[in-house]
Amino acid sequence: MRTLTPETAQAILARESEPFLALMQISGTGLETMRVVNNVESITRNGQVYQPWAFDGQPPEDSAQQSPTVTLRVDNIDRAVLNLLRSYTGVPKCELVWVMASQPNQAVYGPFEFVIQAATASELTIDLQLGYEEDILNQAFPGTTYNPTNSPGIYV
Repeated sequence: MRTLTPETAQAILARESEPFLALMQISGTGLETMRVVNNVESITRNGQVYQPWAFDGQPPEDSAQQSPTVTLRVDNIDRAVLNLLRSYTGVPKCELVWVMASQPNQAVYGPFEFVIQAATASELTIDLQLGYEEDILNQAFPGTTYNPTNSPGIYV
């Protein structure tokens, strides 16, 4: 269950309200970090400037049964995101946070720190599959198998 600030609850229930903005930060072991907001103008959050960029995605589901995953569709017109992803060595990270336009320093939902598990690019868009690096909910328990070869003391 999420707790909402009074301002957030009022904005959700209002007939006309200010927009909620998604902020995305892509980073990795490369040269630069990209910070973008799905808005037409830049936003400053905690001293960091997020540039306007077209992308679309839903927040992860709040479920205890499965690890949250997110699919983002990012604009690929000028190839900046694709070139950035190709420049990283290792697995790039992606942080998502939703804020109200008037209060960008206060998170409404998130922040979520994911890794980019897969990316599919076309001429116009990039589809990013985001998830956790270690999916604890889907790992086997116990992590090892016991048999007479690797655990002879059990089989006496």
